[in-house]
Amino acid sequence: MLDKHLPQDIAERYTGITPVPIVDIARDLGLRIYETHDFKKHESGSLRNEDGNYVIFVNAEHRSTKKRFTIGHEIGHYLKHKDKIGPNTEHVDTVQRVLDKNALYRNERPMNDTEEQMEIEANAVAADILMPEDLFVKAFHETNDIEMLAEQFWVSPAAAAFRAKILLGITIV
Repeated sequence: MLDKHLPQDIAERYTGITPVPIVDIARDLGLRIYETHDFKKHESGSLRNEDGNYVIFVNAEHRSTKKRFTIGHEIGHYLKHKDKIGPNTEHVDTVQRVLDKNALYRNERPMNDTEEQMEIEANAVAADILMPEDLFVKAFHETNDIEMLAEQFWVSPAAAAFRAKILLGITIV
């Protein structure tokens, strides 16, 4: 839900809109966004603290739905973890993988508990903003089609399927 994470004025401005204009939300929060070709294939984005001004970088090589989720994810880090990103430092996110049911991995290395908690929180913020619960549940009941939901919310089918599992307890194969 937008209002769960965002300042009220920003949440109200974008409530009910799909696909959610994630770039506009980031800008309203005072964040600048840049696409870059400097990332490796497995690096999705970053949040950089430039003397108290936060900048999001996204991998220019990734598809548009991945870039949108990355922006939402970095907004999540900004809202929940910016105090952990010191001046003139950068938090780089790599593609997360679940190699076993108990741990998230980054670059073949299991994340420590703090890293994992931060990534789970940032993913939850991204999902809540990009696929607001009320709109997602309503749309799911109208269509029951993950591909159509992914298109409506401009996210990947995998993100839509995961959201359906979290919100509705439905596993889509």
